[in-house]
Amino acid sequence: MGEWPGRFLDAKAIEELIAFAREHFPEHAERLQALREEDPRAFRRVAGRVFPRLRHMKALYDRDPQGLGRLVIEDHKLDMQIRDLARRYREAPPAERAALGEELRGVLDRQWAVRQERRGLELGELEKRLAEQRARLADRAARRAEMVQQQFDRLTGEKDVDW
Repeated sequence: MGEWPGRFLDAKAIEELIAFAREHFPEHAERLQALREEDPRAFRRVAGRVFPRLRHMKALYDRDPQGLGRLVIEDHKLDMQIRDLARRYREAPPAERAALGEELRGVLDRQWAVRQERRGLELGELEKRLAEQRARLADRAARRAEMVQQQFDRLTGEKDVDW
């Protein structure tokens, strides 16, 4: 069972997550709000499972609404649609399965494309961070003598500097 988000989130943060859900997943936000009013204990259980993922999606969306944030939300929507189609397929009479199967394949194909695009953006971010770290390392190597002297001065009381 998930943790109750109230242990880690204040009332304002919880409201922000519900507003985020209302904007991007309105049917789920309605169910959350109804559960919150009708059964607070059940709301806490559900929120403990749902809020960490919502918080992650919101953070990505706030940082990059047109890129990674958009893709994470789209992936989640596709995942919900896939679960619904798979359930409907399993429950459908044989005559309806072919059409549902084609629809499910189409949504799975779209999710694959979204996840590939997402992985490409994540890889680009990692490459950028790696390049920044390489540049910092090269800068420190170029300043070796200066940094060693600064540390010497600090240790010997000559100067107060950062190592």
